[in-house]
Amino acid sequence: MAQFAYNVNNGTNYAGKTVVLMNDIDLNNQAWTPIGLGGNSAADDKGSETGCFLGTFDGNHKTISNLKVTHNNDDRSFAGLFGTITVTTAKTVTIKDVTVSGVDVNSEHMAAGILARYDGVSASAQLVIDGCSVVGTPSKNTITSTPFTNSQNKKESGNQAAGIVGSAFGNGGYTIQNCSVSGVTIQGTRDLGAIAGAFLPSGSSTFDNNSASNCTITQVYPNDLESGKDMTAVHELVGRTPANWEVPASNTATNVTVNLQVPGVAKIGNTGYPSLAAAVAAAQSGATIELIADDDISLTSGGEIEINKPLTITGATDSYGEPKYTVYGTPTYTGTYNDIFIASTTGTVTISNISFSNFSDQVAQSAQGRAVLFIGSANNNAVIENVYISDINTEAIRINGGTFSINGCAIDCDKDGNKAYTRGIFVTNQATGSITNTDISNVVSWGMGKDTTSAIELQGDGPITISGCHITAAEEKSVGIIAASAYGLTPGSSSVIVNNCTVSAYIAVSGDGDSGAQVTVNGGEYAGYLVQGDNGTGITLTGGLYEVDPSDFIPDGYKVYTLSGGLYDGWYLVFEDNGGSPIATTYGADFVEEVGAW
Repeated sequence: MAQFAYNVNNGTNYAGKTVVLMNDIDLNNQAWTPIGLGGNSAADDKGSETGCFLGTFDGNHKTISNLKVTHNNDDRSFAGLFGTITVTTAKTVTIKDVTVSGVDVNSEHMAAGILARYDGVSASAQLVIDGCSVVGTPSKNTITSTPFTNSQNKKESGNQAAGIVGSAFGNGGYTIQNCSVSGVTIQGTRDLGAIAGAFLPSGSSTFDNNSASNCTITQVYPNDLESGKDMTAVHELVGRTPANWEVPASNTATNVTVNLQVPGVAKIGNTGYPSLAAAVAAAQSGATIELIADDDISLTSGGEIEINKPLTITGATDSYGEPKYTVYGTPTYTGTYNDIFIASTTGTVTISNISFSNFSDQVAQSAQGRAVLFIGSANNNAVIENVYISDINTEAIRINGGTFSINGCAIDCDKDGNKAYTRGIFVTNQATGSITNTDISNVVSWGMGKDTTSAIELQGDGPITISGCHITAAEEKSVGIIAASAYGLTPGSSSVIVNNCTVSAYIAVSGDGDSGAQVTVNGGEYAGYLVQGDNGTGITLTGGLYEVDPSDFIPDGYKVYTLSGGLYDGWYLVFEDNGGSPIATTYGADFVEEVGAW
């Protein structure tokens, strides 16, 4: 067996061949060198088959006893019966029908009883682990990944530990089936499971009929572990998995104990907290809070979280880039406030990569209403990025002064199909900032005055820029963007610039346009009506496509062109009158192909 390992580690890969274990083997607790240590660098590990086993290992239902492995080589630590396998071409690597009885496996990164690491580089690569077992004995029953100290003097890795395979990722197909782990303690920082620490195939996969029994999986979280890691991938059978992947029902875990060291739903550095409110209360100015699980603020903070210091609050994202965790409010709130309230503070408050859902406000339809995210002071600088807000009966975001940036967010104004009257984003009190690449859907509006509800309502001097946003209405005559000039705007201010948005709702100026609100639209698609201020001023169009005739809103030097045929038949194109064709000067050849014949 040792000769076999030596051969692989010195260049014999056994591709296309089968190695059969003919007898039980006792390794006698001697230091074992894993079969396959890869090349001489991390680059070799990721893109080279050097030093890897690439054939079929048939355990022939035999047992290998008393496996003792210690392989500490920073992030190139591969501890197991087999170390690392990288497959860059179309081939199948199989390990089957072997039992390892008695394990003492130690690594600084990847550790397992059977295979520490697998990387499928080729889309045609296949890994098969079938019928393998790892059994702990009273004196040898541990598989441990311990962090190493990196060049920044921080603890790093110490993850991806499991009974069968520490880490399996990359392209091609994976099969892990009919395997079992019993009587083993697995320990590390994250990516821990009885069968697999990380199981991340990008191609087809089979994970069936695996079992774990009488195992303990323990997360150990050193105080100086590197920050920015998702510490939640610790589970009974599989640690880290692709988004939306669930362990099939054919796999079972019996008497498997999982011990998590990071408590609660949020953490600052390496300290966990039972709620987002508790983390906010404990945070020092300028701290970063990471949301690591869902939170219900109606249970943990009485319905409101107040932030009165510069903070960054961020969550993890899934493989689609969407927020992984949700903060829930109260659906039928009867108290004073139900929100995340950013009180008066100097400095920046950043909220990113979090979903908010199920918020209600008994005063949502009055000037005293609050929002899911309420920025409450002219002293604030608020940054809101990749935030999803849904299932609400209140304003989603209210900016009550200061400066702000809202980017890449999604707001659904629908409340269980009841067409609740909600505002998406409300900006007031001379706030300035930008709203970019944000989707606001299911807008339902009422009124055009003080109590208007809309996708975006603006009551501030600005400049406020809205770019690349997508707004859809749940019913006819809903308001997409409204600049309300009667509420504190400086006379003659050009407060709102709209660039290349798609809006299927009204754009409106409420009140006397000369008293303040001015909206300039530069490009985009607009399917709703345009409504000017009381004296017929307030909206200027310098580009874009419109379903309703925009002729009353264009300045000197611009023209309106009526389209015929194609996708935008009957629509109107606003373009600068520079003597050229509106097709060539405004939209180019790609637009001609999309619209068709005019």
